This record gives sequence, C-alpha cells and structure tokens, in this order.
Amino acid sequence: MPIGAPAGTTPGYCSSCNAPILWARTGRNDKAKPLDRRPKGDGNMVIENERAVIFQPRIHTGMTRYMTHFATCPQGSQWSKGELRR
Repeated sequence: MPIGAPAGTTPGYCSSCNAPILWARTGRNDKAKPLDRRPKGDGNMVIENERAVIFQPRIHTGMTRYMTHFATCPQGSQWSKGELRR
C-alpha cells in the first residue's frame, strides 16, 4: 500500500479526465470502484475493513468519506453504464 492511501486501495488516475483516484474493492460484489482520491465531507463512500462501502450515518460516524468518481468525472455516467472500457 503506497503511503497516504487507505488500506485496501490503490492510487491511480482516471483514464478519461486524468483526475487522481483510488481504486477500492466493493464489499458487496468485489468489483473495483473508482473514488476521488481526496476525502470529501459529503462523500457517499467509506473504506471499511479494506472495502468501499456506502456511507451510513448511524454506522460510519467520524469515518473519512470519499466520493465515487462516477459522480465527479465528466464521463462518469458512461463508465458506470459500461459504455466505455479500460
């Protein structure tokens, strides 16, 4: 794990907009999910037990939050629908 990256994540860059991202495996189906690398107070994801999970206020109080990169990338909707490929 590179310095500064949360356990279970891998730093990288978006292939569309070149923004710095973190790749994290989801807890639900073990798929790789891109997260914006910089934490965000209103983010919708947290890293829990080295997995990206959806933020739930009653469970994840005080945890660092991240935004899924699909929500911030100009081409995010195309990536999340599978219209673009790596």
